[in-house]
Amino acid sequence: ALEPIDFYVHAAFWIQGTLPASIFLAATFTTDGIVCGLASTLAYVANYQHVTRAHDIVPLRETFAVPLLYAQYALATYYLMAAGTLRVPARRACEGLMAALITAAVVSWQLAASVLLLQLTTMLVMHGLGRLPLDMYQRLVSTHIV
Repeated sequence: ALEPIDFYVHAAFWIQGTLPASIFLAATFTTDGIVCGLASTLAYVANYQHVTRAHDIVPLRETFAVPLLYAQYALATYYLMAAGTLRVPARRACEGLMAALITAAVVSWQLAASVLLLQLTTMLVMHGLGRLPLDMYQRLVSTHIV
């Protein structure tokens, strides 16, 4: 018979399993090369104990939030890199998925809001330097406000 704690532990491990994939995708989208994605993922695996404090114990809230934030980073990286080629339905799907990932991360970890504020500040600096157009900046900010 499964206990409720079994669901929690299994869900935590499944969500943690998505973290290397998110790191791989973010690095691959950023550098436009699979080798860099593999190197980033291998660096994560080699330094796992230094990456998170959640490696020995499961019931930390960040166990759920950090993989969701990395998935949002990978999606935001794809969104920024493919900005000129995304059609409206795909762009809206990316924005909706980013909003859902952000909401899930904020609900599961109280420090996620601080991490997302840093992300918004970075986007503001990118806009100020002319690297992020105003319309895209506004759409990305709207995904954080939801």
